Amino acid sequence: MIVEYFKHSSSANSRLQAMQTQIELPPLKLKQSVVTRWNSTYDMLTRILKIKDAVVSTLAIEQPRLNTLSPEDWLLIEQCINILKIFYEVTEEISAEKSVTISKVMLLVKIMKNHVTKNLIENGSDQYLQLLNDLQEQLNSRFRDLENNILVTEASFLDPRFKKHAFTTMEKYNTCLKGIKRKLRSLAAQDSIPLLEIAPTMNEAQASSSTSSMWADFDKEVENDIIKNPTAARTRQIFK
Repeated sequence: MIVEYFKHSSSANSRLQAMQTQIELPPLKLKQSVVTRWNSTYDMLTRILKIKDAVVSTLAIEQPRLNTLSPEDWLLIEQCINILKIFYEVTEEISAEKSVTISKVMLLVKIMKNHVTKNLIENGSDQYLQLLNDLQEQLNSRFRDLENNILVTEASFLDPRFKKHAFTTMEKYNTCLKGIKRKLRSLAAQDSIPLLEIAPTMNEAQASSSTSSMWADFDKEVENDIIKNPTAARTRQIFK
């Protein structure tokens, strides 16, 4: 309601701009959430939080009855931003590519699921936990068969940046590994070509050079794997 009010009241919007200048904030306009636009809810929440003081001060003058957000409400907005940031970054990651490689899909879904699950463990308000539960339910529903899709799993496995790190369990990884070995043996037998070992093409520690928080857990997982297996990045092959 607050954003809608400023969008429809030119006088309130003008006062908001003046208030930002008065308290030395960069002049920014509020953004409206749009159902058909990805990330618009995240954009709306981050913008209103950024100019919170100016919004509260303006409402106190222009429309006190709308100035009803409590400290708990503002905290909830911060928490929602933290949760939605991963979804925002995933959307930006996909949208920025001219041709999205299918090998990324499984890892990105894993990143989103892990982010939601990790935050569900923490305490929060009923509204905050409801948001997390809804997101978890939607992710599980929409991507429930993803790791049963042979094309997706093999693409993730064969991408030297991701390999086993795209999988949620070692069981799924090993199933994919066996399938690829079987196909390679079949091809080698048909063509009567000796089956050679496939050399590693890339140090796994270089899988991501992004500074985005979206990749933080992935980078940590790869780093831990290399610490546990210091020679793995140099010697891991499909056939050992």
